Amino acid sequence: MVISRESKDAIEEMIEALTPIEETVTSDITDKWFIEHNKLVGDLMGAGQEIGVAALTAFANFGEDVSNVHRGLLTVAAHAAPEDSRDLLKTLMLEYGFPMDDRAIATRLLAETSPATFLEHAEPFLRRRGIPHQTAPADEFFARGWVVACEKLDRSPVDILADVVTNMAMEPAARHFAAETLGRYPGPIGRAALETSMIESSGNHYLRRKAAQALRESLPRESACDLFFEVLRLETDYHFQVFLRSMIENNCR
Repeated sequence: MVISRESKDAIEEMIEALTPIEETVTSDITDKWFIEHNKLVGDLMGAGQEIGVAALTAFANFGEDVSNVHRGLLTVAAHAAPEDSRDLLKTLMLEYGFPMDDRAIATRLLAETSPATFLEHAEPFLRRRGIPHQTAPADEFFARGWVVACEKLDRSPVDILADVVTNMAMEPAARHFAAETLGRYPGPIGRAALETSMIESSGNHYLRRKAAQALRESLPRESACDLFFEVLRLETDYHFQVFLRSMIENNCR
């Protein structure tokens, strides 16, 4: 594709706008810069394939390590020209050696703009047992991307989320996200995973609370209360006892 001078200029202006300003400026100037550059990126995301390809080309030729510029270029490229950007985003997500900030944003963008491709390549990361065999973006990025991609394809994310929340090999942030999100998807698979997580004895107290809160959101009130009373009856951890009593007091009276 031949890229017009106008499109090149638009991307060059965006790069200039995204370049961080001096840290010594006042907060109102920083806030204004942040709002303006977000609006600029948002406008260019919908500007069409030529702008997307121009952003993709600029990313390939941009020699400076400026995360904010990388993020903006990838975002515009992915949304304005998703098919042209797909291979690069997949490479960044999967392959070692690129800046981790680029790999993380690529993971999110691939889920948003090429959901089927994302699901195919993200599943092994989310199904794994044990420590990862290679350096990759944080598990949370894959879990969040999974939900985004599934929703775009009108597919349920529950089976993977249930696996993530009960998998102690997953990083805690991914498990916390999975527990919270399962509260939006009532059903037997999610309920079983959340119940398992709520009584987990690994010492992840935050996960246990997230699971209880998700069960409160996804179960009928009577069922949730019966479950909380039963878990409290058997609970030995004092702090979780206090938490459960508070849940019961606020939701079951």
